[in-house]
Amino acid sequence: MTVNNPPAPTGEPIQFFCIEKEYNLTHLITDQIDVVWFDSPVGGTPLSALTELEHNHTYYAAYIDGDCESMLRIPVRVIIRYCDVTVNNAVSANNDGYNDYFNIQGAESFGNNK
Repeated sequence: MTVNNPPAPTGEPIQFFCIEKEYNLTHLITDQIDVVWFDSPVGGTPLSALTELEHNHTYYAAYIDGDCESMLRIPVRVIIRYCDVTVNNAVSANNDGYNDYFNIQGAESFGNNK
C-alpha cells in the first residue's frame, strides 16, 4: 500500500469580493481545481460548495488527489467591500431626521475621496 501526501493548494491568501453581489465557496480561487474547503486549519467537516462567503472570515483549502487529502491547508481570508458607490442625492437639511446629510454608500472603500 502506498500512502500519498498531495501538496497543499496554492493561491492568494486574501481575496476580495463586492458587497453588491452574493458569493459562495465556488468563487474562491486556488491554483488547483480539486480542493475541499473547511472552516478550520485541521480536522472538521468539509463545507458545502454553496456556503455563503462571510466578511473577514478565513476558509481553509485542502487539495484532494484521488482518495488522499493534503496534510496542509492554505488559509484564504475573505474581504467583502463596496465595489460601487450609491449616491443618495436627496438632501433636505431641515433637521427633521430625514435626508439631512448627503450620503454616498461605499465611499469609504475608495481612498482619497472628497
